[in-house]
Amino acid sequence: MFAIMLIFIKTRKLAAWGIILMLTAFIPIHIDMVIRAPFLLGDSILVTPFIAWIRLVVLQPLLILWAWWYTKRYLTE
Repeated sequence: MFAIMLIFIKTRKLAAWGIILMLTAFIPIHIDMVIRAPFLLGDSILVTPFIAWIRLVVLQPLLILWAWWYTKRYLTE
């Protein structure tokens, strides 16, 4: 839903804030993945501690920063 809202200028800022909240809500899950690693995701994907840490420390903050950038970029619109 938020991805569709990003398409339209009038809903872009709201969508970005929704994405930020959603990504923040998933942080405990990523912490749990770090604690439980290594484990199999599904039948064939091995999540190693390195991958779990990269998701928590690199990917999640980058995605939150990207969404926050949208809130600043479209602040005046």
